Amino acid sequence: MKIAIEAQRIFRPNKHGMDFVALETIRCLQKIDTKNEYFIFTGEGEDRCLEESPNMHITTLRCPSYPLWEQWALPRAVARVKPDLLHCTSNTAPVWGRTPLVLTLHDIIYLEKRQSSSLSLYQEMGWHYRRLIVPRILPKCKKIITVSQFERQRILDALHLSDEQLVAVYNGFNSHFHLQPKAPEITRKY
Repeated sequence: MKIAIEAQRIFRPNKHGMDFVALETIRCLQKIDTKNEYFIFTGEGEDRCLEESPNMHITTLRCPSYPLWEQWALPRAVARVKPDLLHCTSNTAPVWGRTPLVLTLHDIIYLEKRQSSSLSLYQEMGWHYRRLIVPRILPKCKKIITVSQFERQRILDALHLSDEQLVAVYNGFNSHFHLQPKAPEITRKY
């Protein structure tokens, strides 16, 4: 099976939570699956934290903005590869394309009523982009993954998806995380 994975931001130096989830998922797949062929699509960045392997190919797509990267560059690259499946890892996906889609929808914070606008223009534009794109791509998704049963229920209630379409897959952790030496003192109630 040929599987394409969108991991646009994994090479950026200052990774956020979704970037780590995508990176660690890909690293685990690289260790356990030698039968399927993977095509990882990334954006540019200095932190080359993932290397290719015999069945895992990395393609860096250059584009000036995330929406253009996702809506123009990614669909073109996916069409060239002709995968059996595209997994988009960070809440949004291309609106157009014929490849069966799996989406990781980490949360639906962008649907909640806000008290104020975002601190930066970048964050503000991202909020509007998600509000525009996510409702358009959900009907195309073969499966939608979210991070907990709590978030799954929130998504079902807000977006009225079919029960079978949405599955909770808990995030794991890697050796980067460790017990703090004074954890009992830090967490003790006073």
